[in-house]
Amino acid sequence: CECLVRMLDDEGQFISPAHFLGIAAESGMMQRLDFSVMEKAMRQQHIWEDSGIDTGLSINITAQTLEQPDFEARLNELLQRTGANPTRLIFEVLETDALEDLGAARKLLNNFKTVGAKIAFDDFGIGFTSFEYVRELPVDYIKIDQSFIRFIHERESDQVLVKSMVEMSHNLGKKVIVEGVETREALEIVRDMGVEYVQGYYLCRPMPLSALDLSLRIHD
Repeated sequence: CECLVRMLDDEGQFISPAHFLGIAAESGMMQRLDFSVMEKAMRQQHIWEDSGIDTGLSINITAQTLEQPDFEARLNELLQRTGANPTRLIFEVLETDALEDLGAARKLLNNFKTVGAKIAFDDFGIGFTSFEYVRELPVDYIKIDQSFIRFIHERESDQVLVKSMVEMSHNLGKKVIVEGVETREALEIVRDMGVEYVQGYYLCRPMPLSALDLSLRIHD
């Protein structure tokens, strides 16, 4: 599962992050938001594990938060306080939000590896640093951006691009997640390419935790 942040308006309706993340960044509140989401996600992972559920949980994190001088200490403090199992956590770093200094990025990302968590490189393919970062950084998963997947059943060019990304990722020892799977046709195409994980409306739409059914399965 991926943890997604939402806000509620005065009438209890969900507000898309597209409407408030930019404001949070401009007002210097992204770090506070990131740490709040991390804590909530970790508490939920602990609850799941206590209930016998071993589902992994992905948490998005921005470069600004990762670069905070006290990030390592705060990460360890959160893990201790929430009782979360770090081996079931995946931290997603945006490709478009990539850290500029590869050496510093490697050191920062190793904070996750040290505690046993996994790292995913999100929105892969839409920036210019992708291939160098995949080669140099200790990421476990490559998450191919949905812009390449949404119409993959209609566009042969997208199929060629995605297949090359999947092969490159596998050759580098990374597993692949594809976003934006909205049709059965798209699912079958990426499955035939050998991707390990898929995400998108065909499987499940974003929903409140209270509505989440972890017993869901896709049947042929």
